[in-house]
Amino acid sequence: MKVFLDATHEIDGKRIADWKVENKSVLDWQLEFLAGAGIDPVMVILDPASHSEKKDPSDTIIRIQDVYHPGRLKKALEGRRLLETAKIYEIRSEADLPAAADEWTRNQWAPIGRFYIRPLAHRLASALSKTSVHPNQVTAATFLCCLAVCLGLAVNAPGWSWWAPFLILTAWVFDWTDGRLSRLKNCRSRLGGYLDSTVGDLCEDLCYLGIILYLYFYDSLFSPYAFVFGTIFAFGKLAWE
Repeated sequence: MKVFLDATHEIDGKRIADWKVENKSVLDWQLEFLAGAGIDPVMVILDPASHSEKKDPSDTIIRIQDVYHPGRLKKALEGRRLLETAKIYEIRSEADLPAAADEWTRNQWAPIGRFYIRPLAHRLASALSKTSVHPNQVTAATFLCCLAVCLGLAVNAPGWSWWAPFLILTAWVFDWTDGRLSRLKNCRSRLGGYLDSTVGDLCEDLCYLGIILYLYFYDSLFSPYAFVFGTIFAFGKLAWE
């Protein structure tokens, strides 16, 4: 089996392979990533006509604009999972490069999200892919969970100091689920990407606002409730980011 890196893709007349990320070209960055993942050698396609070299059905073409999780990519190349399921980010503009690098770093070094949140999200997305649920509906559910957290804490609803952490953890699972679901259903869109990033920021702000209002009006920073809620929020934040 041969692995090809398709470096021919252009956006606005500029080749993505020539863009710079972390002081190196995207092409060099991708080759370094693939080598680090144990995928070597990789044949680079610089000319669209070179696609004809892919003759064996077992050969795989990796697009220059796609960022993959190394472990899942290796399993995909071994035939143990679909290549699409290993993708964690797609570069659509030059402004996406810092986010692409950050996403790869998070997938490498965020153990809470990697070992706890993401597996739950993947199972949920797989189940929802067989239904009529749209990824944007999951994004909306993420926002509603965090809005409920903020309002419940603001009015000091009975038992909300314990319900709030549960809803926040649920929101984090949903936040990982919508992107995964959009890839499984092949229904990615600019609107979906905009909603996902916007809702993520709003949810963070709502959680902080709810904590501030609750502690200011009803509790102290040293109460058991504040400790439990703050601890779960802090650790969950690592998973979200």
